[in-house]
Amino acid sequence: LVTGRQGWRRPLLGFRAGTWGWRGLLGRMMQLLGWRMQLLGWRMQLLGWRMQLLGWRMQLLGWRMQLLGWKMQLLDCRRQLLGWRRQLLGWRRQLLGWRRQLL
Repeated sequence: LVTGRQGWRRPLLGFRAGTWGWRGLLGRMMQLLGWRMQLLGWRMQLLGWRMQLLGWRMQLLGWRMQLLGWKMQLLDCRRQLLGWRRQLLGWRRQLLGWRRQLL
C-alpha cells in the first residue's frame, strides 16, 4: 500500500499520481501526438519540395528532348535538300551529255 498524501491510490504508469492524474496524462499524450503530427507535417513538406524539384527536372528533360527532336528534324531536312541537289546535278549532267551528243 502506498501511504501518505496519495492515500490508497497507486501511481499511474510510473508517475506519482499526485503530480499527474488522468488529466495531466491525457494532456501529455495530446502534446506528444501534436509533436508527432508536426514532425509528419515537416516530412510532408520536405516530400512536397522534393516532388517539385523532380517536376522541374522532368520539365527541363522534356524541353531538352524537344530541342533534340527539332535538331534531328533540321538534320533530316538538310539531308533531304542535299539529296535533291544531287538529283538536280545528275539531271544537269545528263542534259549536258545529250547536248554534247546533239552538237
